Amino acid sequence: ETLNAARDAWKASRVPYQQTEVYRFGNKIVDDWEGKVNSWPLDEGLIDYVAKSYGTESDANALYTANVIANKEIEINGKKVDASKLSPEFLSGTLQGAGGIEANVATGYHAIEFLLWGQDLHGTGPGAGERPYTDYDLKNCTGGNCDRRAEYLKSASDLLVSDIQEMVGNWKEDGAARKALVDGE
Repeated sequence: ETLNAARDAWKASRVPYQQTEVYRFGNKIVDDWEGKVNSWPLDEGLIDYVAKSYGTESDANALYTANVIANKEIEINGKKVDASKLSPEFLSGTLQGAGGIEANVATGYHAIEFLLWGQDLHGTGPGAGERPYTDYDLKNCTGGNCDRRAEYLKSASDLLVSDIQEMVGNWKEDGAARKALVDGE
């Protein structure tokens, strides 16, 4: 019930965001900010468990299957990193774009989408991910690490709200994005 409510909230918030994308190109303020909330594609294995068909490694990304939800310590560029606290600061400051890899998407709509629906194994066919609610159920946990998955989802959601509030401020009458649009920058 709560997982479905969270999915509904994600869908409801996504529509107004998509309507703003018209301002993305040509407005440096919006384009620079957009990567925090709408980066895609993401290597899902960075965040959580994935199907065996996903594979176990990538020549391009050492964090392809880091699974930060299951691992309280990961290695980024040869250095051990404490991942015991999945805070908004950790997600945005350490994990997002980790190792200089664009596919290491740890924040924003698509990371939250993966946390809510899980991996989409339908290929090009209709359907979506089928993450069970028990991936968040502390008493009947499937997939393991339900507490950390919930912590990650909360941090990513709080960060998304904060990032969107930042852009709201940028579009106010005296905001930088609005000023750039009006001034033709």
